Amino acid sequence: MAKIEVKGTIVADDDKWIYEWFGFAATCPKDVHTVIQEANGEDLEVEINSGGGDVVAGNEIYTALRRYKGNVTIIISGMAASAASYIATARRCEISPVGIFMIHNVSGGARGDYHAMDKESKILQTINRSIAMAYIDKTKMNLDDLLDLMDKESWLTAEEALNYGFVDAIIESQEKSQTTSQNSALLQAKNAAAIYNAVTILDRSTIEKTKEMLAKALKYPENAALEERKIAVPESVFNNITQKKEEEAEVMEETGETILTVKDLEAKYPNLVQKIQLEAAEEENKRLKAIDEISGQISEEMVHSAKYGENQLTAKELALAAFKQNGIMAAKALNDLKNDIKDSGANHVETNANAGFAEDSEDIDHDKKVKNLAEKLKRK
Repeated sequence: MAKIEVKGTIVADDDKWIYEWFGFAATCPKDVHTVIQEANGEDLEVEINSGGGDVVAGNEIYTALRRYKGNVTIIISGMAASAASYIATARRCEISPVGIFMIHNVSGGARGDYHAMDKESKILQTINRSIAMAYIDKTKMNLDDLLDLMDKESWLTAEEALNYGFVDAIIESQEKSQTTSQNSALLQAKNAAAIYNAVTILDRSTIEKTKEMLAKALKYPENAALEERKIAVPESVFNNITQKKEEEAEVMEETGETILTVKDLEAKYPNLVQKIQLEAAEEENKRLKAIDEISGQISEEMVHSAKYGENQLTAKELALAAFKQNGIMAAKALNDLKNDIKDSGANHVETNANAGFAEDSEDIDHDKKVKNLAEKLKRK
């Protein structure tokens, strides 16, 4: 049996890595599609413990579960709130005796004059009715009653969710038939709002600012596509980190599958690839930072080439290259000076210990200036 976990915040595919970067649990449609493709018709179990999140991402997950041709059993192990609640209604659903089910109006934001606000209100009400269709299909309740429950932000115990028809059964103990303590359930419903408020949902501004910050820190162009930002790291760095994943590599060997490219690896093990990409990006950032720390005494051209050229260097390699180049330049300068002295004829001019050189004197003739200059060069 294949298993999908819908845990943490429900987010768009492009935002999932941001949540993981912060260390927050999250689920995106791509996670669900990946398991569904691998399941290929076998029985599927979906465990939900989520406070909801992005409506559009929730719609995609709901639709994917509805379309799946195999048997699907959805288990609410903790909470199914907001977007997670209608995902739970996609197929047959069972809820833990201590589970929580919550439905409410969608929320959003707008800027502008009253026309913009009126339009936003109509959009939100339209989305409410759209989501209510999922509840209607499951419960057979009428639209007005469901919209009323959503408008009140209804927190339901396991028994209440079962009575309304949002779920098909309450999970029974393996040792005895299911019984539920009404007092315990009501107590949990009373504290449900506090539980939901602890759900981590990053606002759009935070997500975009974080992406921009990381893009600058990793030296990627601000207009680069997300996939380019994640994968555009030196191949040597990527391979080095890949070698560290011994445990994951053993698992891949046991499957007997052939993985020849990064795309093959990403298709089969998306979470592993994402982890490698983030670690590779961190290593690349360290390399660039180390170069910046020694760049003060090195030409801009060499620094830029070491960072982004065809043959990228570490700070240590750049320092060695700069040392060699400076040595070559110093030798060339000395050789040029020797040639200048030779061309001036200074080697054939006798020195005069008492000779002086006054640059401002107009009485000293040209020949004496040459002799005095040669004398100075010899002393140096």
